[in-house]
Amino acid sequence: MRLTTKTFWPILLVCAHLSLLGRAQSVADDSDSLIQTAYDSAVSQYHTYMTPETHLFRGSEYVTYAQVLKAGYPYFGENSKRKGMVAYNKIRYNDVYLYYDLVTGQVVMNDFYNVFKIALYSPLVDSFSIENHFFIHLRDSLNPTAPRNGFYERLYNGHIQLLKKEKKDIQEDLYSSNVAQRFIQGADSAYYLKIGDVYHPVNNNRSLRNVLKDHKKELKKFIRTQQLSLRKQREITLIKVTAWYDSLTH
Repeated sequence: MRLTTKTFWPILLVCAHLSLLGRAQSVADDSDSLIQTAYDSAVSQYHTYMTPETHLFRGSEYVTYAQVLKAGYPYFGENSKRKGMVAYNKIRYNDVYLYYDLVTGQVVMNDFYNVFKIALYSPLVDSFSIENHFFIHLRDSLNPTAPRNGFYERLYNGHIQLLKKEKKDIQEDLYSSNVAQRFIQGADSAYYLKIGDVYHPVNNNRSLRNVLKDHKKELKKFIRTQQLSLRKQREITLIKVTAWYDSLTH
């Protein structure tokens, strides 16, 4: 009799746990390694059993509209799917091919048979990556400094974090022809430094100096000696400044 999905996953975890207990009695010093090995084994068995991944390939059908744009495309990075990872409903799926729609804020993938595209249900997406870009899901919070609900790229992750929110908008040209032409021109980005539990917008020199005012003079010197420019190279400058400030204060 074939086990259901609801029973198979807990059974795998129990088996992994029992195996771990037996092995840990003789190798107590390697408990962390055993835990990770047992967990990885359980997850691998789960993915093998669940092919095709019915828990992953669910969501609403995504209607592609990039082809009707006069110029530009809505996706993060390139105008094509790229290899990554998604943590969906508490389960991590590696080696999946994703699109990230910066207009709608949706994570998109092809269905198992490559017939149509699926927009993953955003509340269940905890994090995802596209190549070497990693995104976390910030949800509505009682924290008054927290940015709005959505996906944020984590550019630096240490004692403090640097996050980036990228957004694209569809514009319309109503004057060049009798028919409105829709297009996307570039993307808007906002950056946040998370220090402790407080999020600080850092989108210009003034805001950056205010956030790091405890080392204001050192900050000015660092930017000058490293030949950085927030106006010309905002993202690179913020990453380097964040790493510098983190090492200075921790």
